[in-house]
Amino acid sequence: VEFCEDIIGGESTFFDTFVLAEILRSEDPEAFDTLCRVPATFQKNHIAREHPAQMLYQRPHFTRNSSGDLTATFWSPPFEGPLNVPAEDVEPYYRAYDKFNSLFNNPDVRAEWKLQFRLKPGEMIAFNQRRMLHGRNKFSDKSKGLRHLQGIYINIDDYLNRHRYLKCRYGLAETGVESVRRCGNASYSWDGGRARVAALWNGLEMHFGVVFTCGVVFTWKREVLF
Repeated sequence: VEFCEDIIGGESTFFDTFVLAEILRSEDPEAFDTLCRVPATFQKNHIAREHPAQMLYQRPHFTRNSSGDLTATFWSPPFEGPLNVPAEDVEPYYRAYDKFNSLFNNPDVRAEWKLQFRLKPGEMIAFNQRRMLHGRNKFSDKSKGLRHLQGIYINIDDYLNRHRYLKCRYGLAETGVESVRRCGNASYSWDGGRARVAALWNGLEMHFGVVFTCGVVFTWKREVLF
């Protein structure tokens, strides 16, 4: 990242959608179930550009495993297309959608769960794209200078495959046995429960250095937490 000191604003912001989804499940189970069931439309429809895109996909905003635990959240309003579902699902969907969306602007939720910090030149941040929402604050009109953030995507399965292999190679794990503690988006093999997601997060110190990356929690200012 390149971030001139003269720039006012532009701080990175993060929300853990699993926490917010669990708040929704607690406050409005019907809305939570609707967002697990009714498929939203996601799209990138850009023809007149250097790299044209015709990406269309339908899936619910939340996915769960056989135990009912969240495994992924898909929330990207700028890339949502027209809803294409039976008529009886339209009203419940938008009611649930608005209820979940309102949590991001709830002052109490923002005060407790919104992460906000200013990246410094040369720093890198990694996070689980199917759990963490990321953005930035607006820039002040008085800002001068340059902010350049280079992004890259890493497939979680490739990352975990390499991680497991190295643990086996150096005698830290057995082959064919899960050795990665899942605390990003859970897999079907994870034995967590709904309360464990919130308990895990509450057990972390809320400071600007904590992020989730591919199911492992790191901080770039401190030692690896686990």
